[in-house]
Amino acid sequence: MAKESEVYDKMGDFYDFLYSEDFDSGFYLNEARKCSGKVLELGCGTGRITIKLMKAGIDITGLDISEKMLELLQENTGKEGLEAKTHLGDMRNFKIPEKFGLAIFPYRSFLHLLTNGDRKKTLENVYSHLEKGGKVILHIFNPSREELNSTGKLHRIDTNTVKKDGKKFVLDWFMRYYSESRTADYVIEVIDNEGDKVNRFEMRISFVSAEELKNILEECGFSNIKIYGGFDYERFNEFCQEVVVVAEK
Repeated sequence: MAKESEVYDKMGDFYDFLYSEDFDSGFYLNEARKCSGKVLELGCGTGRITIKLMKAGIDITGLDISEKMLELLQENTGKEGLEAKTHLGDMRNFKIPEKFGLAIFPYRSFLHLLTNGDRKKTLENVYSHLEKGGKVILHIFNPSREELNSTGKLHRIDTNTVKKDGKKFVLDWFMRYYSESRTADYVIEVIDNEGDKVNRFEMRISFVSAEELKNILEECGFSNIKIYGGFDYERFNEFCQEVVVVAEK
């Protein structure tokens, strides 16, 4: 399995139409408007969330481990007449000489951390970059029992069709779960309208439950932890797949 930075460097030119859904930006914008300081986005990619917050007047810095992602973010913000503040670094050990009122981990970027040691190291680092009273928001995924029961098998979880440069592409999304390690192989295939496979991206992700994440946050000094079952502040239950956790320093 390739390193995360290598996968995203390779994915660069496809990223914006692989991840084009907008089901979460309103939540982050609302929370950013409520915070008193600057915003740090961890795993900012090509700027899907960054640009929306910048256009709303939010002072945001984007951090990513992929140089290609940050280059594309600058291109995308330039098209909007904006100039992004970015930082190339690993979420586990980055150092930025300023404090933030809010740190966000959109679109499950936290799942790239494969061990509790790395999760704790990351959250301790984020804690040190937050102002007193600052918040962190994490988006994680809660696999269904049916999905987890398919352990060891590469199975399709989604298919959709998109257009890029006048051409039609089919996107196939696959997962292979490993119940013992609570990890998964995450695979995306891009197929053109001739049926030819244009590209295949593979990465490893790891799952952490809402309760486990709450415990890690508390170990790192966070408090006033709230767990939601989606981006409309819904009450969380075990059947919610999109989980949003908010904690305060």
